[in-house]
Amino acid sequence: MRNILDLSNAVLIGKGTHKKCFVHPQDPSLCVKVAYNELGKRDLNREVKYLSGGYRRKHISTILPRFYGTVQTSLGEGYVVDFLKNADDTPCLSLKTWLETAAANAQLDSLIQQAMLVLKQKIREEQVLCLAIYPENILFQKDNAGNYRPFLVNDLGNAARIPLAYWVEGVRLRSIDKRWQEFLNRAKAQSVPERHAFIEKW
Repeated sequence: MRNILDLSNAVLIGKGTHKKCFVHPQDPSLCVKVAYNELGKRDLNREVKYLSGGYRRKHISTILPRFYGTVQTSLGEGYVVDFLKNADDTPCLSLKTWLETAAANAQLDSLIQQAMLVLKQKIREEQVLCLAIYPENILFQKDNAGNYRPFLVNDLGNAARIPLAYWVEGVRLRSIDKRWQEFLNRAKAQSVPERHAFIEKW
């Protein structure tokens, strides 16, 4: 019988529509995602299958947190991934926060612009499949040199009953391009007008 990881006193990092994310109580470099409703359980199962399946092992990614497998917790099944933090141990900036900030910061704005262009390139190169891309699910990890590395942290995989995108590259690339365009429209709708010129370059 597997040991149950107690999350009753674990630090809550974030809460979405269907899932919660906690700092791993035994290893602060990791976090544990758990579902708290039926839709969340379905999402969790889809992401676990995607991250642990042969497709993902064949397509190694530099923009997804590393996946360490599933664990039984006091809140149900969870999956364990890297807890993304900056090099100085501070929280990573999310794209949502940046899009909602009107104040200009020439250095930061330039770094985010570069990171977003990298993200767009890597999603296609590494053929990362997403159910949807939301600004709150894009994080920027700042290194010791002050550069920002982009990560996607949620809504991964393909929800089709027959996920042809896992096996057929043409279908996969069309899905990736469609999700990116949907993301651009969503980002523009959620951002302050001062950010629109940046989004149009992505």
